[in-house]
Amino acid sequence: MIHQLAKPGLMLLAIILFFWIFFRVVLATKQTSYKTELLFLVFVAYIVCVLIITLYPLAITREKIPGVKGINFKPFVNTIKEFSYHSASGRSLLTSHTFENILGNILLFLPLGILLPLLSVNLNSFWKIFLVAFFFSSSIEVLQWFSRQVGIYRSVDIDDVILNVMGSVVGFLILKLIYKKTNGRSMSREVQV
Repeated sequence: MIHQLAKPGLMLLAIILFFWIFFRVVLATKQTSYKTELLFLVFVAYIVCVLIITLYPLAITREKIPGVKGINFKPFVNTIKEFSYHSASGRSLLTSHTFENILGNILLFLPLGILLPLLSVNLNSFWKIFLVAFFFSSSIEVLQWFSRQVGIYRSVDIDDVILNVMGSVVGFLILKLIYKKTNGRSMSREVQV
């Protein structure tokens, strides 16, 4: 699956990097530090990677799987069923698709909870990170639903939204903990790089 994403991902990142450099060098009027510029570039690259991973039509996702609806609005029902199936069949839960899905969704949004407070003083609270992550993840699921309507099979799952938000919150809490340990105080206005 990763090799299917590599070529379009690198092409898209190259195009974005070109426009980013053009915009920042030619059109930008406000002076910023190299740290801030690098952080913004990392953030843009991260968002592009998330969109490629979640929206790009992979060869394995172009056809519907028989017997699978692919749309789940009941939190954790399918996840619990899959865990029950794996434990009943004697398979290892750590190598199951369900475990990979849970861990992958959390890790995919963990950087969002770290990068947003570093980029904006206005996004340095738990609830703001929660809301941004919720709306971003929900938007991805809506776009996946639309892609299903044009024949590209992508699953739409409320569990993904919950796990993505959880990942962002965990990222935010990690940043807050690191900030508190290194500076001896809580995150407030001075979080910005």
